[in-house]
Amino acid sequence: MNLSLVDPRVEAKGFLLPFLAAIRFLFFRKQTPKQTFFYTPPGNVPLVQAPSRTERSNTRLFALSPEGAGFVPLASLSIPALKKDNRFFMENVIIIGSGCAGWTAAIYCARANLAPLVVTGIQPGGLLATTTLVENFPGFPEGILGPDLMLAMQKQAERFGAKIQYLSEVTEVHLDPPPFSVRVNGQIWHTRALIIAVGAQPRRLGVPGEKEWEGKGVTYCATCDGALPMFRNQPLVVVGGGDSACEEALYLTRFASQVYLIHRRDRLRASKIMADRALGHPKIQPIWNTVVEAVLGEKNQVCAVELKNTQTGQTSKLDCAGVFVAIGHVPNTRLFEGKLELDPDGYIRVFQGTRTSVPGVFAAGDCVDRIYRQAITAAGMGCMAAMDAERYLSGSGS
Repeated sequence: MNLSLVDPRVEAKGFLLPFLAAIRFLFFRKQTPKQTFFYTPPGNVPLVQAPSRTERSNTRLFALSPEGAGFVPLASLSIPALKKDNRFFMENVIIIGSGCAGWTAAIYCARANLAPLVVTGIQPGGLLATTTLVENFPGFPEGILGPDLMLAMQKQAERFGAKIQYLSEVTEVHLDPPPFSVRVNGQIWHTRALIIAVGAQPRRLGVPGEKEWEGKGVTYCATCDGALPMFRNQPLVVVGGGDSACEEALYLTRFASQVYLIHRRDRLRASKIMADRALGHPKIQPIWNTVVEAVLGEKNQVCAVELKNTQTGQTSKLDCAGVFVAIGHVPNTRLFEGKLELDPDGYIRVFQGTRTSVPGVFAAGDCVDRIYRQAITAAGMGCMAAMDAERYLSGSGS
């Protein structure tokens, strides 16, 4: 699509003068472009917003079609073409993150005609993009591959008009009085509302074989993967000593022949009730003062772990079909330190749904949820964030 940027430099407060300026441009140029964009002061039709040549963030961008002298639908605007003009851009909603929370927020925002801009991050799809079979997401009785689920959500968001910045990362945010601004690959974008869905990363062991066998027996979520056929009636390892590790071990007793709970100390740091439940279960065997030194595999699946006793230094090998790492998560919220209210572990605090400490900024998914951390709960929060953002923009939720 050929685009031309026109700045009539008018200060008209009504609609007539900028409309006539566009008509004049369209019909009295030697070469009429297919689409023409021009800037007007605020107070007219609230379509796409963008700064003017004078860099005033409160101006609005309109699109007029030469063929029918009507407004071009919002979804047809070509953002890459506009970027060639190298100036700031205004969005209704920018969504940072492309996991279940981000894509669901995009679907709901797009259906509300907000034309959200999704910044996918360096790893589009979040953690599910590296997950093999997802069997607990509603609507897929045979399960669905994690990347396929993310692609389906993306296509659904695009169908309703969501715009996407692929393989792009936000490196800077300004959450002072709106409009907010984010820096994406060196380009500044302004937005009236912001949805943060940056997720969290599981803490990793950092040992040989962990990355190689991830998705092939190494996992970070028993609820997500524990029921897979590869783990049924097999010995499994859980690494960790907190409540999460105990919960994972207890959950896995439904499927495993034996669960080994490996902890680097001589007692669990979990709450007494969780520790008693785990240690009292006949299928759970604790291995104290021990760390995992390496993960071993063969025939495309984990087959054992190398262990080391922290007191004696003695090493050993333990056969198992899976390694469930439960040593905590790290929310990807470093960018928002000092800008939003975070809890001591870095999770974004939300109030009355998905509202953060800054009005107009919303958060959803694993960067907020430290308890459930499921694809379906993240999707639900993404829906909530989109609805909260829509209400905020309409003035009813501000």
